Amino acid sequence: MTAIQERTNLDGLTDIYNRYHLEEVADKWLLEAAHEKTNVTCLVFDIDKFKSINDKYGHLIGDDVIKLVAKTCKELADLETTFVARFGGDEFVILLRHLTSTEVMAFANTINQTLAALEIPIEDSLLSFTVSIGIATNRNGELNSFRELFKHADSALYNAKENGRNQIRLYE
Repeated sequence: MTAIQERTNLDGLTDIYNRYHLEEVADKWLLEAAHEKTNVTCLVFDIDKFKSINDKYGHLIGDDVIKLVAKTCKELADLETTFVARFGGDEFVILLRHLTSTEVMAFANTINQTLAALEIPIEDSLLSFTVSIGIATNRNGELNSFRELFKHADSALYNAKENGRNQIRLYE
C-alpha cells in the first residue's frame, strides 16, 4: 500500500483507521471467517455523555478526549487479531478475530477499565470519562455482512446506554 493509500484509510483527527477502511477490512475478515469457520467480533463503543464534555469544556477538549481514546485503544490492540477504527464522532469500532468469548470479554473489560482510568488535565482539574460498549459476534460465518454485525453490536451499545452507561452488553 502506498503512503497516499494508507493516508486515505486513516481518520484525520485520530490517526487510526476510518469507517470506510473498517468496512473493507470487516467484510474481508468475515469472508475469511466463513471459510475458516472462526469468529469475528465487533465491539462498538462511544464516550458516555460526550455532548456534555463538548458543551462544558469546548470542542478542542472533546477532540483531545477522542484522540486519547484512539491512542489508548491502538496501544491495547494486537495487530494480528484486532482492528481499531473511528466510526464517526465519538464512536469507535474494534474488530476481533480468532478469539473465544472469554477472551473477547477480557479485552472489552480492559478497554472499559483502561479508558475509565484516564484523565485529561483541564485548567486546575482533571477530566475523566467512561465508555459504554456493545458486542456482537459472528460465529462461524452466520452473518453475511459487516452491516449486520455492526447493527447487532450497535443494538447492544444502546442497551448499555439505556441501562446506565459505563458497561458492556452482549447482543442476544
